Amino acid sequence: MKLTLSIFAFLLSSIAFSAPPIPPPSEPVDPDYLYRDTNDFIPSESMYDFRQMFGIDGMYYGRKIEFVVVKAHSTAGTGQATLMINNGRGGPTQYIDGVTRDFFFRPDPNRDEMDIEVQLLKMYLKGSIVLEGIGVKFRPDNGYPTPPPQQPPLREFAEVRTTFIGQGRVDIDRYVDLMRYRGYRLTAVVLRSFLPQFPPIDGEVRFCTARGCSPSIKLNPNSREQRFNPRGEFVDRNSRAWRFETNGGVSVDSFMLEFQR
Repeated sequence: MKLTLSIFAFLLSSIAFSAPPIPPPSEPVDPDYLYRDTNDFIPSESMYDFRQMFGIDGMYYGRKIEFVVVKAHSTAGTGQATLMINNGRGGPTQYIDGVTRDFFFRPDPNRDEMDIEVQLLKMYLKGSIVLEGIGVKFRPDNGYPTPPPQQPPLREFAEVRTTFIGQGRVDIDRYVDLMRYRGYRLTAVVLRSFLPQFPPIDGEVRFCTARGCSPSIKLNPNSREQRFNPRGEFVDRNSRAWRFETNGGVSVDSFMLEFQR
């Protein structure tokens, strides 16, 4: 019996139990290189806003742009890509043919610092283009300037004083000269509206941009303010699409826009 137990113990000690393999270390995330695979097809033209795509905020204040890259090809062999900085060209247009490749854009060294020299950073694409990826690379952080103290937001008020029955629309640029705030970020929108006394019907409102509309807010007899918090909206040429849309019975008194540099 003792001999049998000894042999069994020997056999157990001789079995090699292999541990599960250790996975290879993951690639480190480079906060200086913002890149996204898109696989978008652009039949005619489109504008890509880097701030909105990557949430570029005060963290990148003063950072120098090393390059912008577009990975694409044209199904028609005649596409175009142009880097746009502050609503102007950020360099020569590059022509996209039928071969997928990386197209690099390097801003002028005198106009490459985020929020100091560069407020708007976009890529304009034209033609039958398959955009496989797009990105922006910042130079390594070597002690870039500290962001200035947060300034209080700027507020713009406008009176409307109109009642809508059914469907209605209030275009922001009819009441506010938005280009006074070019490059500013829209941080909040407050609408003052209420249910009309006659006819006594329900009403709801929503805030819309070029990218879509917020969920509708149903008007409450006990509250006359509706607040919207848009994300990634900057004052540029697409701001002309900013508007309130109403449905049902809505009396619009006024609205307030809040901007931050």
